[in-house]
Amino acid sequence: MALQQIVPVSILLRGDGASGTFVFQLGDLYQISSGSAVPYGNLGTIPSSIEVSNPPVPIFSATIDANGNITITLVSALGAGVVVNLVLNLIFDSGDMGLFPRPIEVTGGFHFEDALGNDLAIIAGMLPVALADGSGAPITSTGGSLNTNITNFPATVAVTQSTTPWVVTGSVIASGTVVVSNLPASQVVTLASTTISNFPASQAVTGTFWQATQPVSGTVVVNNFPAIQPVSGTISVANFPATVAVTQSTSPWVVSGTIAVSNFPASQAVTGTFWQATQPVSGTFWQAIQPVSGTITANQGTSPWVVSLASTTITGTVAVTQSTSPWVIAGTLPNNAWVPGTNNVGVLPALANAVAPTWTEGAQVLLSEDLKGGLRINQRTPQTPAAPAQVNVGTSSVQVVAANANRTGLVLTNLSTNRTISLGLAATAVASSGIVLPPGASWVMDAFTFVTGAINAVASGNAATLAIQELS
Repeated sequence: MALQQIVPVSILLRGDGASGTFVFQLGDLYQISSGSAVPYGNLGTIPSSIEVSNPPVPIFSATIDANGNITITLVSALGAGVVVNLVLNLIFDSGDMGLFPRPIEVTGGFHFEDALGNDLAIIAGMLPVALADGSGAPITSTGGSLNTNITNFPATVAVTQSTTPWVVTGSVIASGTVVVSNLPASQVVTLASTTISNFPASQAVTGTFWQATQPVSGTVVVNNFPAIQPVSGTISVANFPATVAVTQSTSPWVVSGTIAVSNFPASQAVTGTFWQATQPVSGTFWQAIQPVSGTITANQGTSPWVVSLASTTITGTVAVTQSTSPWVIAGTLPNNAWVPGTNNVGVLPALANAVAPTWTEGAQVLLSEDLKGGLRINQRTPQTPAAPAQVNVGTSSVQVVAANANRTGLVLTNLSTNRTISLGLAATAVASSGIVLPPGASWVMDAFTFVTGAINAVASGNAATLAIQELS
C-alpha cells in the first residue's frame, strides 16, 4: 500500500428528524480558509476516498464517486434541529491525478443547471462543469473535440432526393395506397388474356324477353297426342268411395291363419250316448279273506317287535346297545389299595416325545416323558430376586435369612478370607456342622435342601461376612 495524503474537512450538519443521508458535490463544499468561506472545488483534485474521523453520531458509510459527489449515510435519522460537526478526511492516493472538471468556454445564450436544478453561474465566459455520459463516466476530448460513442443512432434514416420529382428506374415494390395524380382516367390495355377477379358472377340484363311458358287462348288441336298418358307422382282422387266391395274369385273363399271368434260361448251343449264312470259288473269274484293251509311266515307290523313277558330264557349271543352315547361307566377305584386286573380300564398318564411338546392354554394335557422314560419337569420359571444383602456372623448362632413362605431360591456366599461359616436350615446353626462354607465358598438351595423356614449361621471367628441373595 502506497503513502496517502489525508486532508481533514469540517462539515456542520443539522437534522430534520427524518433523513439520515447527506449527498453533496465536494467541489461546492464551502470551507473556512483565512477567515473566508471558499468552495473546495477550486482548490484541488478528487480524493481517492473519504472517511469520517471520530463521528459524534454512528456513521453507516461515507463514499465519493468519480465526479466528486460525496454520500454520508448515518445509522439513524438525525433529530430535528440537532447540529453535529463531522470531520471528513479526504484521502489522496500517491500519484492520483484525478482533477476536478476544468472550466470550458461557453458562447451564446445558454442556461446551465446542476443535478439538483440549481443555476450554474458563468464566470468570465467559462462554466466550471464536468461532462459525463448516462452512466456517470466522464466524457473526454481530443484536439478540442469531444470523444463520443453514439449508440442510439437510428438504423433507418429518412433521405430526401435533391431532384424534383425523384427519378426512379427499375422495379419499385409499393405497399399500401399509392396516389398517382397525373394518370389519365382511361388507359388502353392490350393483353392476350386477363383474369378479372372482382367481376360479379351475375349481371343484370335489361330489355324485352320471351317467357319459357306462353299463355294460349282459343282452340288448340293436337293431332298426335296419345289417348292414354302415363302419370307419375301422387294423385288425389276426391270422389273415390271409402268402402269398396270385393268378390273373391274362389267359392267358397279360402281362409288361412288364426281366427279369433270373440262371441263364441265357453261351454257348448253336447248330445248323444255316453259311458258312465261306474259300470255294473256281474259274475264270480275272489273274496277279501281267503283260507290258507301250510306254513306261514309272518312279519310284525312294528319295528322292533313289542314283546311283553313276565320272564323268558334267551340262548345264544345277544347284542345290547346302551341308550346313551357314549356309554356311562361308573364305579369306585380305591387309591393304593387295589391291584389292577387284566380287564382294568386304566389311564395312560404320559406321552413319549423326543422333543418337549407345546400345549394350548386351558386344555387338559398328558405328562411328557423323553424316549428313555424320563419325566419332563420344567422348573426354570422366572423368579423375582430380593435386594442383595450382607450380614456379619459371629461365634454364636444368628438368624441371617428370615422365614419366607414364598421363597423359591437362596444363594449364600462366605465373603470372609479366614473364617468358615456353618448354616442351620430352619434350625440353630452349629459350628463345623451341617452345611459348612469355607472362605469364598457359596451354597445354592436346591430341591433336596429347599426349606421356607429361617436360615441361621455361626462362624469360626468374629466378624465373618455372609452375602445373601433370596428369590421368591
